[in-house]
Amino acid sequence: MKHFLTSSIILSAAAIMAGCNSGNKIITTTPDNLTVAASRKGEVNLNVDFNLPAHTVASRSRLFITPAFMVGDTIVKEYSPLVIDGRIYDKKLLRDAVLHGKVDPYALTAIHVLNHSLPMSVNLSETLQLPAGFKEGRLVAVTSKDGCGMCTGIDTLLLANIDFPRFELPNARKSYMKPEFKVVPKVHQGNGEARLQFIVNKWDIVPGLANNKAELQRILDDLGPILSDSLATVTSLNIFGSASAEASYNHNVMLATNRANSAKMWLMANLNIPAALGKKIKVGARPEGWEPVVQAMIAANDPDSIKVRELMIKYPGPTDDAAEKYIRRLPCWKRIRDNYLAKDRKVLYDYTWSIKNFTNDEEMIEMYKVRPDALSESEFLHVADLAVNNDDRLLVYRDLLKFYPDCLAAINNMAAIYLENEQPAKAVELLRGIDTDSPEILNNLAIAYAALEDEDKAVEILQRLSTEEAKFNLELLEPSHNN
Repeated sequence: MKHFLTSSIILSAAAIMAGCNSGNKIITTTPDNLTVAASRKGEVNLNVDFNLPAHTVASRSRLFITPAFMVGDTIVKEYSPLVIDGRIYDKKLLRDAVLHGKVDPYALTAIHVLNHSLPMSVNLSETLQLPAGFKEGRLVAVTSKDGCGMCTGIDTLLLANIDFPRFELPNARKSYMKPEFKVVPKVHQGNGEARLQFIVNKWDIVPGLANNKAELQRILDDLGPILSDSLATVTSLNIFGSASAEASYNHNVMLATNRANSAKMWLMANLNIPAALGKKIKVGARPEGWEPVVQAMIAANDPDSIKVRELMIKYPGPTDDAAEKYIRRLPCWKRIRDNYLAKDRKVLYDYTWSIKNFTNDEEMIEMYKVRPDALSESEFLHVADLAVNNDDRLLVYRDLLKFYPDCLAAINNMAAIYLENEQPAKAVELLRGIDTDSPEILNNLAIAYAALEDEDKAVEILQRLSTEEAKFNLELLEPSHNN
């Protein structure tokens, strides 16, 4: 079998035999030098005319024009042929059908030549499904003749080159988020706990008692940096004292409040808090009650915990005073008091503070260099917009995510820059697993998947989006998608 990869064919000499009056005739195609685009699903729309000169089909023969998909020198798949019958060949088929009952598989589709002395044109308009897994190849037409029973001439005609969809990352449209810059209050919250020991029924702070010094230092470590920060303003500070379950509720409230006030005075003295700020410090009481005692007994597998719990259930109320009256009468009272009533008392505190806002570009850039922790998310994003190139912008986004790890704009824009730098794996690592309907993030994720040759997943994502970027990128993946 000899193949001619040209835009026309000459019927082979083997076909020019006695009884096959075809002569040397040239079959051409219109259009010539055709290129067709394959869809992502491997479909091509082929519309071509075969131009047959006069006497190309001999009166005693049948001409097959069989489209085929060829890779290299190998025909991988053939499609339904065009069948053209000569006038005498038609009579032969009719005689065989009548006399011998032969069924012609092409009886309903064959084209019949009535005048062999005239040229003719035969159209092929069909959607062809290419074999799966190929990213190269071309469409050809294999021509063969049947007539005298002695010859079959076969030649190959190039029908069309195939433009397989190849996703080119630089051509894709990446999506950036550009949130509007907003000046928002930069309010922060904090809380802590110090376990201090007090002399029984006293509220004075004694740093040298038990572990008080280390516990008090914890409060200084929490509040000191904020109070000394020139950019920070403390907006509230609440301190709550506590007292043990023992004694009446009213007595313990008084004791706890005084202990909170002692902690306030100690803080003001040790942190040099001015009187104006001292007025913002509020004190209160949170008596512990008997529930922590019961929990401690249960944790120790103490069987008497059941008796204490039953008394608390039997004598409910806004306070544990009634239950305590009977708990003190239990034979195990001394053991409860010695083993489960806490020796130290909690001093709880919570606080809020705000950080100065920045609206000047130069000021924001300077703060990014020296105090990035003072920038709001919006200010950080604005600094990124002011960066002179993508490398600098990436650095800003990385720093931003240290303080605001859930900032979608930073995550998305970092991924877009990775795509610009042709680093799709880094983009997927950033974006995969983020639960969001953001069209920007989904578009960039689809681009990254496509660049990593997971085109099915990319198309599935892009088909859910209605943005211009997504439509453009979908067309890059599947040229016939919007046809």
